[in-house]
Amino acid sequence: MWSPAETILFAIGVLVYGYWAYQMSIAVNGLRAQPLAPTAKPLIRFAVLIPAHNEERVIGPLLESLAAQSYPCELVTVYVSCDNCTDSTAQIAERQGARVLVRDERGTSGKTANIRWALERIPLDDYDVLAVFDADNLVREDFLKRMNDYLVAHPDAQAVQGYLETKNPDDSWVTRVYALQFWYTNRFWHRARSNAGLSINLGGTGEALRIPALRKWGWTWESLTDDLELTCRIILAGGRVHWCEAALAYDEKPVTERASRSQRARWLQGHYYLAALYAWPALRGLLSRGRRQDLDLFFHLVVPGRAATSYITMFSGFAIILIRWLLNPAWLSHDPRWWAWLSFPLFALVQTIMVIVVAPSLHVRRLELRYVPDVLSFLGYGVRWVPSMVDAIAASRRGGGWVKTEHTRALSLRDVHRK
Repeated sequence: MWSPAETILFAIGVLVYGYWAYQMSIAVNGLRAQPLAPTAKPLIRFAVLIPAHNEERVIGPLLESLAAQSYPCELVTVYVSCDNCTDSTAQIAERQGARVLVRDERGTSGKTANIRWALERIPLDDYDVLAVFDADNLVREDFLKRMNDYLVAHPDAQAVQGYLETKNPDDSWVTRVYALQFWYTNRFWHRARSNAGLSINLGGTGEALRIPALRKWGWTWESLTDDLELTCRIILAGGRVHWCEAALAYDEKPVTERASRSQRARWLQGHYYLAALYAWPALRGLLSRGRRQDLDLFFHLVVPGRAATSYITMFSGFAIILIRWLLNPAWLSHDPRWWAWLSFPLFALVQTIMVIVVAPSLHVRRLELRYVPDVLSFLGYGVRWVPSMVDAIAASRRGGGWVKTEHTRALSLRDVHRK
């Protein structure tokens, strides 16, 4: 007979790994390749928007990668929206042929407000699709071509997310953790959901939005995570975000844990805000329509982010078995359900191998063991989400706003490919 503490502990394990089992039932779809859209005639007129605030150190290589696109330049217009910049971002963008929008409005700052302002000044009737990139990104030469192919092959796709790769995976232990998480997410979250007919989440960059749909949704977002807010609205309206794995962009990750903590706090603050706003409508939609999309959205909003799923499941199994031993050191010899308890660390080990070995191995298409020593860093980084959650709650209560993530890695596509 278990004590009340043991019963509660076991119930926590069932809850955590029941949710993990749900995620694994979808993740197996990531083992199948996404069909490549057939080559299509260049038809899509792209407006490319880059919201920027003091990005003189990184925006040049992005603009060079956009100028080198293997897509007709007459079908592409690049806009850089300079939000209260005090450096030479606007001058660099202008020299490289972009159309520069200068925003000097005070009082409201951040990416969401900047994009909303820019969209009021871009002649959207002249374009079919809006593509959005962060100023620190790089874009592979065939990004727009691949996105055109996908959009032509999927006329029902109103919002499409491209593949986000890490630009600087080996800069520090923090960037290696980011890279591991993104490789896992791209394979076992995005590709898996795409193959299963579910919606993925917009990533805030490397995304393409059809202009008619954008007009219908309106860019009226107010949260700190506009990508998740737009994803929620699309799913609750009966649609889904598509995934184009062949359209690849590189995203710079924070190098230090301090910079990462600030970014996490902003993500979580936005996530909490949107969970309060959309979790109940998602659950209500599930109950009334029985759509798996609504269930998936509800779970995503209740659990704070994709990364948390990995950290929680990797950490909890070992923590549960340790606490079980502390509660009763002799439990293994007399508990007939010992196998059920040992399943928790086994599941945690499976998740750990998937993140540390399987995902990077599939990424490079060979057995990759170089990240095994990073397992403690990965778990330690996960533990650091706890103070970030506290910071996010405190920031929400005091009305905390957007905080810029500094970008410094001015890498070219040649530099990235050489790694």
